Amino acid sequence: MNGGGKMTVEVQNEDFLDEAALNEDLLDELHAEAVSNQLIRSWVSHEKKVWQEKRVDRSQLSADCREAVLQFMEGLARLTGLSVTAWHVAALLFDQACMAGLSAPCSESAAEDLPAAAAAIVLMLRKDECSTTAPRAVDLVAITSQFATFLQSSPASSSVSARPAGSSCREDAEEPEKVSVTASHILDQERQVLTALKWDVFQPSVPTWTDALCKRLDVISHREFKTSLSWVRQQSFMSAQALLMQRPSSSEMPPRRTANGLLCLFLVVARVVPLSIFRPPQVTPAEWEALFLESKLATTGLPSCDLSKEKLPVFLRSLLSATGCSPEVLQSDALAVARAMRLVVASQLASAEQEQHTRKTEQDEEQERQQQEQNRRRKQTQI
Repeated sequence: MNGGGKMTVEVQNEDFLDEAALNEDLLDELHAEAVSNQLIRSWVSHEKKVWQEKRVDRSQLSADCREAVLQFMEGLARLTGLSVTAWHVAALLFDQACMAGLSAPCSESAAEDLPAAAAAIVLMLRKDECSTTAPRAVDLVAITSQFATFLQSSPASSSVSARPAGSSCREDAEEPEKVSVTASHILDQERQVLTALKWDVFQPSVPTWTDALCKRLDVISHREFKTSLSWVRQQSFMSAQALLMQRPSSSEMPPRRTANGLLCLFLVVARVVPLSIFRPPQVTPAEWEALFLESKLATTGLPSCDLSKEKLPVFLRSLLSATGCSPEVLQSDALAVARAMRLVVASQLASAEQEQHTRKTEQDEEQERQQQEQNRRRKQTQI
């Protein structure tokens, strides 16, 4: 690290997954932890192939519609016992299937197809985790139909309220026309999803990448930062959830890039490395600090680094080996995630303000209604 705080780790080979960079004991330990260099290489190759094919996004889902479907899938994952990591994969597969043109929201059957496809993906991954305890398609018919009815009551081609299925409507609202989703429809959508994905359903999500990177960094740094990395992993998972609900993965922001960025930024919050280490050269120090604060990843201002200057270069070399990325790539990924988190924070604030405004409007309307009722009764009494 130089005086400006830039990452200046000397490397001997541009392949940061070079076997020669790690001793045999570390390589064996990585293999024992199921996070070997070979696995990371295969994930990298597979992810590049997948997102090169998904450069053209044919999805027409609005952000509100997508969020509503993902909330339904999240509830369905809890109901069926699908793991959190697998739910992130389910959301990733849903986004990719929509990008491939699975179901246009303006089609006549969209209100049935989208919920059925979402249920099919959750069911498919749940069967993969344990087929003997997984529910059947018929077991998901009632709740899927309930959500389809909710979706039908909103304009699917524009914005769909993210209100959970089954939540109460206003008393004076018309009863929505019920939509029936059958077990055969869910199974048919499973085939449609598999076709859209070219049967490629085993993909690492952001939590999958995060877990692997933290394990690798723990091993390569000789377990010296185990507590900090456990905290970084937990925080990254929660932020990955927020990012997932706000924006889908894309060729510009694939899961690995998101995981890299979250890892780097939370290492800063954990006071393991200084923030300046991950500042890209095109961003001024003031801009970088402001962006970091606006991302709200840290709750107590700019963190200071607790790691000594002697140990920092050693840790940074471990970070490069763990991620298999160059300093420039990690800086770029950290910048992309910081910008994405800033958008998430802005969206959450806007939603909170809108909710507060809606609540205030409803209270005012209720007060006005009560006042009108009092006036009516007063007039009746006078008569």
